[in-house]
Amino acid sequence: MDTSIELKAGIKNNKGKAAVLILYVFFIFISPLYALTPIAQKQFISFMNSLISPEADKFFRQYIDLLRKGETDQAYSLIAEQVRQSVSPELLKALSTHFTNTTDQMQVIGWKYKSFTMDGNTLTTYDVHYEIQNNDSINKYMIAEFNAQNTGSGFQILGVHEMDSAQAVKEVARFNLASQWVYIMLSLLIPLIIIYTGIRYIQKAQSPKWILFLIILFATVYPNVSGQQYNINFGAYGFMAKAGPYAPWVFLTPIPLGTIYYYIFRKKYENI
Repeated sequence: MDTSIELKAGIKNNKGKAAVLILYVFFIFISPLYALTPIAQKQFISFMNSLISPEADKFFRQYIDLLRKGETDQAYSLIAEQVRQSVSPELLKALSTHFTNTTDQMQVIGWKYKSFTMDGNTLTTYDVHYEIQNNDSINKYMIAEFNAQNTGSGFQILGVHEMDSAQAVKEVARFNLASQWVYIMLSLLIPLIIIYTGIRYIQKAQSPKWILFLIILFATVYPNVSGQQYNINFGAYGFMAKAGPYAPWVFLTPIPLGTIYYYIFRKKYENI
């Protein structure tokens, strides 16, 4: 039978599966692009700003100002008591020298907080990141991370980390074809193979079953390595992800276990 006739007959007899394939294509290739639109970027920034506590933001900015001015005695007094056991005033003075050339121009680029209630008292922990402009011809920016807590009686610093950067976070997060072309190729090619396999199944099989069709599409593993952490996700995800203007481009490269299974045993299912 002619291939085009087989395909038309397969789609005609499997309209539900064809509809799922169309939705799959939209979900994998089209929906992730929304994150790149100006509207999505504004929504992300608006959402992040809604999480920011003005009181906490004011505290962190004032703490940065203390470090910039070298007022380490006052800065040290704001460190949590349990942390002072391992952090000396001299160590804080050494850290403050890294802030000497920073300006008061800064913006929040990351904000996380958690609140706990213990014995009727509320404890809120913070993990926040600021991008600070730096008066340095090479390292024009500093990324400062602050870990802090608020027990209800005021904010206390748990940790401070800083990193100099020659580029703004937005510039670092831009897509770089030279370094990412392999990942984008795999993130596009593998889902296309999965889609082709789904089409082949409803085209070639005598009586395509829903269970195998769904296994072909969704029995997919997405390994994720981030630093020391290794995670595995299952199912279907868009070919790329970008969680806001300050986040890097992430191209997801799946392992299509369902598709691999089908080609191993395809003679069993196809009408050959």
